[in-house]
Amino acid sequence: FSWEQRMAAPIVGMLIAEDSAEPLAQCRRQWLQALADELRGPMGLPAGMPITVHWSASSVPNAFATLGGHVVIQQGLIEQVKSENALAMVMAHEMAHVQHRDPIVGLGGGLVVGMSLGALMGGSSTLAGEASAALSQLHMSRQQEAAADAAALIALRTHYGHLSDADGFFAAMQAKENDPAWLTVLQSHPNVGERVKAIAAERARGRSGVPKPLPAFMGPDAKPDAACQRLPGAGKP
Repeated sequence: FSWEQRMAAPIVGMLIAEDSAEPLAQCRRQWLQALADELRGPMGLPAGMPITVHWSASSVPNAFATLGGHVVIQQGLIEQVKSENALAMVMAHEMAHVQHRDPIVGLGGGLVVGMSLGALMGGSSTLAGEASAALSQLHMSRQQEAAADAAALIALRTHYGHLSDADGFFAAMQAKENDPAWLTVLQSHPNVGERVKAIAAERARGRSGVPKPLPAFMGPDAKPDAACQRLPGAGKP
């Protein structure tokens, strides 16, 4: 994984360059990172596999995992969920892809070899751009998606004690199946209906609970100077 981190350095540089210095953006990024940090234990991630979260202002409802433990959460996705629990499911799902090494498998041999050479020779902006584009459009297999969902559900049940609203984002996707604006997202997240059913079946096996609302500063009406006031998981039932 340390070698994968070195390979990812040019891409990470691009992600950091896109990070906004605005207070609201920093607040959202801090909150998302705290959520990921809280999910590390329940997911059993080793100490040598850090997760770094990036917030994107993009209105596209999507999230993806990149090489080296970097996860990108786009504002368009955040605005499609109604609870911390639903967002935690997405976060844990992407973290599971990192844990299972799915991004590097999905890139394909040629690009991985090129990135390895780039890491040895100091990186390449052209190669980084190609890899960044490829990583944001990876199509995971059914097996990879199912495994990531299963790991995320275990993490959520451990962390919150229940799976209420764990299917929040996937249910929103299912409701948009005929919306052309969601076509790209639906193509990169296959079998939405099956996944909603699987999550519902798993939720029925445990106790119910009350989902935690998202803090106001994560929503579309947040003020530019909003300050972080609540970390994820605070006051868990």
